Order: sequence, then C-alpha cells, then structure tokens
Amino acid sequence: MKSTKANTTTTSQVSYLIPEKVQKSINRYKRQSKDITYDESVNFDGTNLPILNSEEFGAYRSILKTIHTQLSNMLTSYCKVFTIRFDLHFNPDDFDEAKISDLLKRIKKEYRKTGKVMHTWAREIDKSETPHYHCVIAFNGNKIQNPIKVFNSIVDIWNGTLKQPRPHLCKEGNYMISNTHDNIFIDAFKRHSYLAKIRTKDRQPPKKRNYGASQIKPAIRIKRLA
Repeated sequence: MKSTKANTTTTSQVSYLIPEKVQKSINRYKRQSKDITYDESVNFDGTNLPILNSEEFGAYRSILKTIHTQLSNMLTSYCKVFTIRFDLHFNPDDFDEAKISDLLKRIKKEYRKTGKVMHTWAREIDKSETPHYHCVIAFNGNKIQNPIKVFNSIVDIWNGTLKQPRPHLCKEGNYMISNTHDNIFIDAFKRHSYLAKIRTKDRQPPKKRNYGASQIKPAIRIKRLA
C-alpha cells in the first residue's frame, strides 16, 4: 500500500494533517519570500539602482540580479550594448512555451554575425488563463543601434512563422548602455526591472519557471606585455 506523506500542525489543541501537495506549496512560498524585496532600489556592485517597486507589490531579487549580471557580462565584450524590450502573447488554443525558445534561437541565428545576443524573459498570468511574456534582448551596440529591424524580425517569426499574435514593442525599453553606473544604465535597469515584479507571477504551476535568461559569461581580457 502506497503511503501518503503529510505534516502535522496543531491549532487550539487539535492536530490536523497537512496534505503533501499543500505542504509543498507552503514550502515553495517560504523559499520565494526570502527572494522578495519591497524596497524601491537595489544595490549591485556598489551602485544604487532604482526599480519599479513599492511596499504593495514586491519584486524578485533573483530576477533583478540576473538582468544586472547579464547586462554587465555583455559590457565586458562590447564598449556599448543596445537593449530592446518587447512583449509576447499566445493564441489561447495554441499555447506552447517551447515557441519562446524557438523564437530566441531564430533571432540569435539571424543576428549571429553581430556577436553575442543576451536575453531574459518573465512569464506571467493575469486575467487570461494563457500566460504572456515580457522580454529583454541585448546586442553588440556597435552593430545594432535601432530596434526597428530586430523587432521586424521578431514579428516575422512570432506572428508569421509561429502564427501567434503580433508582439508589442515597448518604446521606452530601448537603451544604448556603455557602463553599469551612469544615468542611462540606471534608467534602463529601472525600466527592465518590470520583469521582476511579483504581481501576476503567483499563479504559476509548481514546476514551471517564472523567468529564464541567457548564460552570457564575462569576457576574459588578456593584457599584453609592454
């Protein structure tokens, strides 16, 4: 006979068994709560960075850190990096998360000659039962300096090839950054911190990720001997 794991809690001298699935949800919430910040800024590498946050909402530090790390690592390879923010929606009867990976692979293949391509995405569910995605991609700023061509490629793939609703380009999400501490980077990071908000991420299935990102490594620069 298969045993069922359960934890026990006591309330007013009465003990109750907590079903395993419920306990897993409780444990998941506790782990997530340690990752949440309600501050209006974070400090990475000695720079205070405002974020889109408040005491009423909250944001995931791990997502904020990932965005910062990936942009920082891109800047070790290129003197300037161009970021593009866009949103993706699915047809309700044709949801397949693998299409996100398909889109990103196609974009990276199309722009492989420009150098490394960074990405990060956040998965959310609001009023609709179908998830939508907020995305940031970044390119070598010496090669890509305008979002239009790249966004047209995204539209051709997502709307044309993959037959999903037309993507939305966030006009205030495009930045040319050259370091991780000046006002341009601070403004860009604040705008991209929207991906880290808690709201609409609390309806995720237990084994689904809220976000994903590229694995850009910092470039190793070898100093030449004089």
